[in-house]
Amino acid sequence: MFEIIRKFCRSYINLIYPLKCVVCNSLFSAEESNNEYICSGCFKKIKFVITSICEKCGRPSNSAICSKCNRNSKIFFNKAFHVAIYDGVFKELIHLFKYSKNDYLDRFLAGFFTEIIFQKPFLKESDFIVPVPLHWHEKLKRGYNQTELLACEVSKKTGIPVLSNKLIKHKNIFSQTALLGRERLKNIKGAFKVKNPGILENKKILLIDDVFTTGATANECAKELRKAKVKQINIITLACSGEI
Repeated sequence: MFEIIRKFCRSYINLIYPLKCVVCNSLFSAEESNNEYICSGCFKKIKFVITSICEKCGRPSNSAICSKCNRNSKIFFNKAFHVAIYDGVFKELIHLFKYSKNDYLDRFLAGFFTEIIFQKPFLKESDFIVPVPLHWHEKLKRGYNQTELLACEVSKKTGIPVLSNKLIKHKNIFSQTALLGRERLKNIKGAFKVKNPGILENKKILLIDDVFTTGATANECAKELRKAKVKQINIITLACSGEI
């Protein structure tokens, strides 16, 4: 009886207050989707990263270690994991969250992170979550650091504490978006530093970012964390490029 009443109430609420997909703007009911932000049609278009991935960088690969990671002897993190390919619906969703002041999407997007963490027990054993920082000028302009919001939501679900003031971005650089591989490496070099590194010594760090394309930003952060004698660094991002 209770279940019948619950379903009736939910249907009535959906009729009066239908949900609106943040991506395609179509109206939908909560019963049609597993969330209240995007419709089932858009959700089905997300290209989740599930199988055939590089054991190092976490991007799609036909071999255990992709050719790019095999060629790179200066990778400072242990493993990287990504929710989906940076394309289509998911790319639009990240842009809405990151650039259009839709910070309320943090809980929805962080839910994908939580799923990965509980699927990989060693990630749950992390001592701290460290969000990739923004330069103070970038944060002032945007109004928030999207990775810090994600980190805080993940912390609520996992119990892993967040350290958001130890890794800082002290160099305001050009946006990585419009740059190519080598340009990204040169642009990001020296942009980060660790404050009061003692607390990080021999700790396991879960580094959180939004997008992993060449991996230059995440690797530069990991490089600085290694200088603080961090024991282990794993990375988790919302999206990665589909190309190696």
